[in-house]
Amino acid sequence: MSAEIDESENLLPDLVREILAATKRSLEVSIPCIVTKVISRTKVDVRPLVKIVARDGVSIDRAVIEGLPIFTAGAGDKFISFPVVAGDIGWLNACDRDISLFLQSYGNVEPPTNRMHSFSDACFVPDIMTNITVAAEDATAMVIQTRDGTVKIALDNDEIRIKNNDASIIIGVDSIDVATSSVAINITDSAVTGVAPGGFDLNGFTIDASGAAVSPVSVTAPTVEAATSLTAAGKEIVGHKHAGSATAPTGPVAPTGTNN
Repeated sequence: MSAEIDESENLLPDLVREILAATKRSLEVSIPCIVTKVISRTKVDVRPLVKIVARDGVSIDRAVIEGLPIFTAGAGDKFISFPVVAGDIGWLNACDRDISLFLQSYGNVEPPTNRMHSFSDACFVPDIMTNITVAAEDATAMVIQTRDGTVKIALDNDEIRIKNNDASIIIGVDSIDVATSSVAINITDSAVTGVAPGGFDLNGFTIDASGAAVSPVSVTAPTVEAATSLTAAGKEIVGHKHAGSATAPTGPVAPTGTNN
């Protein structure tokens, strides 16, 4: 009897180790994956990229997991969303319990099964991971950009840099620099207003702080034509004559009389 007890005690650690090993093998927490199908802006099918290794050493591809939510950072009515496409990689983060009912109501629910730590209850977190280009000037900045950096928004310690290929805007502490081949301003129902205490200079045409304008070249007044009627300062110009001169404006204007 004593020998049987001793043998059982010797087997107990092995049994415990086997149970722990089996538990660890079934425990799913986080794993890299690839998107196989985009269902919507918030849902994808993915396939884990790390194979299962069986006890006999044989590796097995993991199956596609369907209909997983995409992690979307946000709060209130603001959020950040990425246009996920098939072939993108990221991470599967498994939840502790079955979340299938939660995904239907987004409320406080009981888990419908005893399933725990399963990738069936995971969310997909997009992650570029590799093959990105960050400009040297953005080494200390937070950037939102395309993979190659041709389009970007960089938030640095003392300035914001916005770039779209060759066009750029740099917003400093007390200045804004715009570099582009052309600028179009379309105002639909209001005037363009501005205040520049230091004046305004466009190709030598300046407006000082008082509003006085100076041009490096002569400014030609426009020619105004009117077929039937033209009014200036409340007076009708077409057919307008000065009193005392039947041939105005070529003749002298009499100092007396009234204008019509």
